[in-house]
Amino acid sequence: MNSINIKKLDKRLQEAAEILAPELGIAISDDGLVVNAHESDRLTVKKTDGGVEIGYSSLSEFCRGLSRIPSALEGEAVDEKRWMNSLCYMADASRNAVPSVEGTKKIMRLLALMGYDSMMLYTEDTY
Repeated sequence: MNSINIKKLDKRLQEAAEILAPELGIAISDDGLVVNAHESDRLTVKKTDGGVEIGYSSLSEFCRGLSRIPSALEGEAVDEKRWMNSLCYMADASRNAVPSVEGTKKIMRLLALMGYDSMMLYTEDTY
């Protein structure tokens, strides 16, 4: 899979897919694998005759579903029930561990592909 077609997705999901596709090494194209999505009570990703279908209960779950498309194409369907309401990552942004803006954005994209829905930066005052 080198490219995906996201025209059937709503605007919010299209925007997420456009941001995350480069991290997956795929392009957005009218000739690509057609990605369909629907709201569900669980994350499902399965291969269909016309492409791939993602069921999701939240935007973060849809993003995780994007990362599972290659597995679904190889016949490994995904069916996961969410057991946490939120998943947050806290990054240390103090002293010698201050990430750059670009580095922080990359971390956020990778976290989204893993299903995280938030990120916090830990900072402290030092004298």
